[in-house]
Amino acid sequence: MCTQIDGRMKLVKAGPSVVERLRSFRQSAEADKMPLIYPVPLVLVLADLCKLFGLSDSERREVLGRFGEGYVQKEEATPIRLLKSANGRRVARPVRKR
Repeated sequence: MCTQIDGRMKLVKAGPSVVERLRSFRQSAEADKMPLIYPVPLVLVLADLCKLFGLSDSERREVLGRFGEGYVQKEEATPIRLLKSANGRRVARPVRKR
């Protein structure tokens, strides 16, 4: 929520923070026994949201949890190669070690 003070806009916290909301969403998804079907793992979506909102490293760790942080670090360290598929679209594939 924004409020105007002395002619300047100031951000005022009203309700749960972004970190609290994202962490709560992750915990709800983890507690649900039904499999989640997404084109990418949910933890990668959460990591992107953390970057989008400009969260600090400690806030990001709080949102992702211990497992999620390790998973994201592993994924970010994996080199990828862009390839063209049969239908002409570009797809990213991990580079396999030979």
